[in-house]
Amino acid sequence: MSAPVATWHAIAEMETDVVNVGRWARALISMGCSDNYIHPGAAFAVGEALERLGEGLEAKWNLALDAAREKGATDD
Repeated sequence: MSAPVATWHAIAEMETDVVNVGRWARALISMGCSDNYIHPGAAFAVGEALERLGEGLEAKWNLALDAAREKGATDD
């Protein structure tokens, strides 16, 4: 796979996770704006999901960055 194609695929792999960050944000905003009691277990579950999402995005970002660096090295 060429470096530009590898870079594109690595970036495209992040799309769903990036969209999910916004979805989780809206869920947290809704929870925080509600007068209803938020069970600590529910808040913990959301926090864990966000932590996993962040870890996955970081790994995918590093792959994309490595692919972009490889492309830069081949442009010389």
